[in-house]
Amino acid sequence: MSPRIFNSLIQSNMGGGPHGNFEAAIINHEGKLQHWWRDNANGETWKPGQLITGPADQVAGPASIIQSDLIQNGHGNFEVVVPLRIGNNTVLWHFWRNNADVNTPWQKGQQITGPEDVVAGPASIIQSDFVQGGHGNFEVVVPLRIGNNRELWHFWRSNADVTTPWQKGRRVTGPEDIVAGPASIIQSDFIQGGHGNFEVMVPLHVGSSTALWHFRRSNADVTTAWQKGQRVTGPEYIVAGPGSMIQSDFMEGGHGNFEVVVPLFSSNGRKELWHFWRSNADIATPWQKGQLITASAGGNGCIIRSDYVSSGHPHNFEVLTDECSQSVVHYRHLNEDVTFPWLRRNVVIGEPALPQMKYVQKVAQLTGEYDRTAWKDGQPSFAFNRTETQLGLQGTDLGVSFRHNAKVFFLFGDSWGRHWNKAGRTTFDAIAHTTDLCARDGLHLTFNKQAPVISGGDHITQVEFDVPLDGFSLDGRLYVFFSSNHFKVGNAAVMGRSILCVSADEGLNFQYIGTYSGNKFINVSVVAEQEPARYNIHSGAGLWIWGSGRYRSSDVYLSFLPFANILNGSMAALYFAGTNPFNQPVWSEAEADAVALFSAGCIGEFSVRFSKYLQQWVITYNGDNPRGIILRTADTPYGPWTEQQMLFNPFTNGYSKIMHSAHTPDKLNEPAFWGGGDRYGEAGGEYGPYQVSDYETGMIGRFAKIYFTLSTWNPYQANLMYGIVPVKGSTEADLENLHVDFTRF
Repeated sequence: MSPRIFNSLIQSNMGGGPHGNFEAAIINHEGKLQHWWRDNANGETWKPGQLITGPADQVAGPASIIQSDLIQNGHGNFEVVVPLRIGNNTVLWHFWRNNADVNTPWQKGQQITGPEDVVAGPASIIQSDFVQGGHGNFEVVVPLRIGNNRELWHFWRSNADVTTPWQKGRRVTGPEDIVAGPASIIQSDFIQGGHGNFEVMVPLHVGSSTALWHFRRSNADVTTAWQKGQRVTGPEYIVAGPGSMIQSDFMEGGHGNFEVVVPLFSSNGRKELWHFWRSNADIATPWQKGQLITASAGGNGCIIRSDYVSSGHPHNFEVLTDECSQSVVHYRHLNEDVTFPWLRRNVVIGEPALPQMKYVQKVAQLTGEYDRTAWKDGQPSFAFNRTETQLGLQGTDLGVSFRHNAKVFFLFGDSWGRHWNKAGRTTFDAIAHTTDLCARDGLHLTFNKQAPVISGGDHITQVEFDVPLDGFSLDGRLYVFFSSNHFKVGNAAVMGRSILCVSADEGLNFQYIGTYSGNKFINVSVVAEQEPARYNIHSGAGLWIWGSGRYRSSDVYLSFLPFANILNGSMAALYFAGTNPFNQPVWSEAEADAVALFSAGCIGEFSVRFSKYLQQWVITYNGDNPRGIILRTADTPYGPWTEQQMLFNPFTNGYSKIMHSAHTPDKLNEPAFWGGGDRYGEAGGEYGPYQVSDYETGMIGRFAKIYFTLSTWNPYQANLMYGIVPVKGSTEADLENLHVDFTRF
């Protein structure tokens, strides 16, 4: 994708609450520069504001925004610099908005670069502590094309008189440096002669690679030449775009750390956005690589330090990033604990809307006592299995299935009912099985009379969010992956790790075997593989394990765990690390080398199975961009995976049909088992689309009828659904020509 952002995010002093609004300058779908904002006093929804550029302006790249000290009616102006195409040239232009009235249109200010300058990329702007006439100067760094080279140059403007022309300062990079992209500038707390240093982060070509490099200038004397500092990214990393830089309030040696976000190429050529940082207690300290922000980066990223703070800890970091094919997404890091993962917050601009697949239907509600989608004489109909009558199970979710001992087992998550909620435990899991041969009208489930109990292992938890993930059968015993040790980051629940356990009594009691992952494979989906040699794995039969990491804030990865290792109690696996130049899979023994299989950024619950009717692998997952249940297919376990298809759209197929729409009289809301109330104001939500592959039907060469479970939150139940998926190369229009009654398959 073409980047929509660069240093495009600030927090302003606008807004009516204790926190200032977030403000961003983003290139929209029409190629115009637009102001977006989020009122931090009223939820987390981003809203589009005014166009910044005019109808005649041709935007040539992302913008940089600040709020200046040119104050009117208590609010500083917004200042934006953006490259524009003027004829055959590209120039840098300044736009601004008077914030005395937020309805005031944006104004086109001065051209920053001169007629002899050819702008080679976006610029970055700050307001410095060089004060004239009561206002700090504007300082800009921008790459210019000089002959066959690109150089980074500094421009500035005195704000003693806003009609003063911009001045061209000094070249930042040296004659030997080849600038590979735009640069980020800050003024740091390293003060000499009464002024903080300028610090710049810029990507440079280094041989056949690209690296991020730090430059600085002492402002004790403005005629001082810029100095080349340290290389930020190591030789093992290939920089895929510009770095965005701030100085944080993580203080060491009297100086705040430097913090940078920068896109890197992964081994399969995809972009990932990473955080780097440096302690400034000693400026000779090497830069450190921090955490992954997203493995679905589509372009650039930008970082700010917000006014959100917890218990006196350093202020949170906020990041906007280009993601997937056209999106801009907001991430946050809560700095009360530097080991916390980055959290996905909001989709600002999303992926294109997807049409709902035509042939998708609910078969039956598998759990609970009542199915509230059908009423008669003022009473809801009974659910298919009447689980409250059967064993006191009022509500549950998930429903992951696999075959073991001629039965199909189902794993359900946090469960509510008289056998499940006991002292010291808020929720238990539930396991059921069926011997039904056909799922056309529903599946008769027989539940174990107790929740699964795990023995062995250190600090294993079985409370809410600690749930069974998937299972398989091996040597007559039942194996299940569970999640354990979930924790909270702010108000967000984060799953802690995946563990593998084994049962000899069909799921009543489990023995802990080992921890599989606390990183990229916390949610997992598994399928047995008897012939891994066809995929360059020569360790004998084993288990494909697809995984996702941060809960609903991850991508999907692939690993392979040999059965021999499982039987020996070892979790040593191979991880898919991309493909070689001959398009053959490359495997690594290090989980850190695992690469995302496709771009999504939002995955938590998901399911992968092989479709015998499609002769393809199928993945289903709940996503937020666009929102719904998404389906993709691939010819191999690692891909390439097709683009997204909308298997289930909650807005057209869900609300007021199979799940409750908040504050509406659709009769789908159910009592809150965990504390009373009718949940009338609590909307349902779709998640957990787990394929029930043992009951797949279809027509070879035509279509597959794929069954899957679907949880709906309100009501808190698991449903059996089906979707008709045409084979590769055909469409839903081809299905219509078959004149088939899909309900009878």
